[in-house]
Amino acid sequence: MAQTDNYVDIEVVNGVEGPSLCINGYRVAGPKPWGGGHVITTWRVKAANLREYLKRAMHGVRKTCNVPDGGSDGVHESCVRRSTGA
Repeated sequence: MAQTDNYVDIEVVNGVEGPSLCINGYRVAGPKPWGGGHVITTWRVKAANLREYLKRAMHGVRKTCNVPDGGSDGVHESCVRRSTGA
């Protein structure tokens, strides 16, 4: 997918050493996909949403269910809780 300023492309790439996570072509987790590997799946995410979800994750907010609420951010607020650190 082509990158735009408002969106981020997230891919799971399978290489000979296993899967890796790439964001806009940068590997952020997993082994290097030697020989290029192949894309298993791709998502296009609004950059602002990704920043917000990363911010929440860094502050211990975890989503505890998958109930859609139809809201603009896709998070069902009754299913969000603060991590207890346990």
